[in-house]
Amino acid sequence: MWDDFVAKNNSELLKNVGNYSNRVLAFTKTAFNGVVPACQGALPAEDLAFFKDISAKFDEFITAMEAIKIKDSLKIVMAVSSMCNGYLQAQAPWDLAKTNKERCNQVVNLACQALFLLAAMFEPFMPSFSAKVYQ
Repeated sequence: MWDDFVAKNNSELLKNVGNYSNRVLAFTKTAFNGVVPACQGALPAEDLAFFKDISAKFDEFITAMEAIKIKDSLKIVMAVSSMCNGYLQAQAPWDLAKTNKERCNQVVNLACQALFLLAAMFEPFMPSFSAKVYQ
């Protein structure tokens, strides 16, 4: 039972949060010398919807953690991670860097902020991961 649990979580974690964090941090390092770009200009509807959705999930996470529903809390964090991956893939900042620098800056800024939120949410479960993201 525990072997299956560990295998599933490791697989999901690597595929999900590991992929997202690596893509965001690697792109930020390559395209912006490791400095999170400023977010200027009005955000489009998809960014506002993404922010609203992950904010709602964060509220669910806080409620679950306060009720000591650890399994539910972790599921919520994983859902946020999936949402982050979807946002990043849909926005394709690697393409925007070539065509629309201001929009690329917005996307990377928001992706980095979402990663910071994920690190905070993952901290009770994986403090070493969170510490590396904060660094």
